[in-house]
Amino acid sequence: MQTFTGRLFYPCDPDPIEVDIVDIAHSLATTSRYAGHGRIPYSVAQHSVLVSAECPEHALLGLLHDAAEAYCQDLIAPLKRWPPIAEAYQPIEQACHRAVMAHFGLPCEIPEDVRLADNRLRATELRDVMGGATARDCIGDPFGYTIAIWPWDMAERAFLTRFEILTR
Repeated sequence: MQTFTGRLFYPCDPDPIEVDIVDIAHSLATTSRYAGHGRIPYSVAQHSVLVSAECPEHALLGLLHDAAEAYCQDLIAPLKRWPPIAEAYQPIEQACHRAVMAHFGLPCEIPEDVRLADNRLRATELRDVMGGATARDCIGDPFGYTIAIWPWDMAERAFLTRFEILTR
């Protein structure tokens, strides 16, 4: 595939050298969570920035926990778990995740505080973005704030700014 910055990236055989934070930020900022079924578009980039803010010990891992989606996109959970799709998709997603983590010198394992923040944010998103929907797989209560959805370009800038702050 050709990325936003013009690089060639092979999702089925990813090379950490080809990972680029600008590609990740742009792709995640223009990709909607929940397959676009929110009341208004809510980006994966904004989600990532918010997760990062909730796990200060592992803030960079929180920011990049969904970065592989920039290269292989995400699937809705029921499809991702369906065995015929899972067998084909999960190795690609895992390879892209490993490439991203290797590029930034991070461990592949997502820490528990990032998982918890991701789950609590999902509960918050279901309340604020999806109009009160619930999910059986949410762990933890929603955060005590209301999500104000950012336009894609603001989400992209916030993602890149957060990355810069965390990697100084």
